[in-house]
Amino acid sequence: MPTRRPVIDRLRSLASHPVKPDGTLAMADGMLNAVKKSANSKRITCTVDRHCHTRIFDFPRAQPTEPITHYTIYRSNSVDASLVCDLSAYFEQSNNPHYDLSPPLRHKVTELIQKVDSQGVGIKPYLVVEELHSFPPLLLDRGCASVDEVGYKDGQPTPLLTGGRPNARFIMAFETMDGSWPDIPSDEQTVNMILAATRASQDAHDEILKRIDQSCLVTDDDRFVCPMSTGFMSARADVVRPLDADAFRETAVSLGATISRMEVDLTSEHIALLVNTLYWDDYKDDDFRRLHYLSLWQSLSESRKKLGYTPPSPKTRLAHDPTVVGGTLSLEALTSYRDDIAHCWTGSIDGNYLANIYRTINELLRRKYSQ
Repeated sequence: MPTRRPVIDRLRSLASHPVKPDGTLAMADGMLNAVKKSANSKRITCTVDRHCHTRIFDFPRAQPTEPITHYTIYRSNSVDASLVCDLSAYFEQSNNPHYDLSPPLRHKVTELIQKVDSQGVGIKPYLVVEELHSFPPLLLDRGCASVDEVGYKDGQPTPLLTGGRPNARFIMAFETMDGSWPDIPSDEQTVNMILAATRASQDAHDEILKRIDQSCLVTDDDRFVCPMSTGFMSARADVVRPLDADAFRETAVSLGATISRMEVDLTSEHIALLVNTLYWDDYKDDDFRRLHYLSLWQSLSESRKKLGYTPPSPKTRLAHDPTVVGGTLSLEALTSYRDDIAHCWTGSIDGNYLANIYRTINELLRRKYSQ
């Protein structure tokens, strides 16, 4: 019988690993030469010492009924997470330099605001996660140029940068296999924890939609550097809860407390594995969703007792446990469907089972961390 992989090995396999570039400095030089005429590029050296990463997600199953300020639900040295209804007002006061420096981020936020306003959905709540990492100053002396944000081709303006402005410039820097590049720290587990707590608190059974994902490097003299390199969506209807200002504040306070309690338990390999298993950027194709269901079931099986679940009797296994923890399906039914998937006895995956295993995990997380 094959040996089971230890939890720590499975946890490592879920961690994001930086993608190694396959381009070279020679290729970067060629690409910079190609834009020299149209974008007035000028080779430069610069020193980078920070990395910004901003993500904006829909805050699920909530509908504020009146204008509301933002609420910070998590803060560490490198990560800030807030519930936000007015994105423009929030970013105007943010301590993270990303929005002020990045034309693409400002453009994407404006686009999102205009799109939602045009849909007439009322006040829209978001989960905004901002990361700011500092690292030892690093000189980029190759594959780096100052470039016009808007170039010209055949006399016509052509933005080289999303949200580019006429008569403005930015720094373009290529990551290559043979050039200098900073080692950027990762807070993916913290972000996944915040999303897991959000999912559980709001009992969100579909993927939490990510609206914006932007990152950049920042120089030691506060210039924007654009790094360069050589979906499934559920259609099931969901229910939102109308929230006045007091109720929205209580939701934010409760979620912040949930995240604080959950963070303490991330030292447990099983809880860390569960948190990391819960979030993916998207559901991708049917084969991916099958594997995702199997991963969710395995983490549920291994962590349920750590989350305080007590079976009907000490010897009751999941395959024979009729308890409905969350949603509408029992642990027995979820396990039976797990076996169907593992043995390829199903056609395409049934989204109802995926939603119910999420709701089961959500309920266990709420019982453990939201009390």
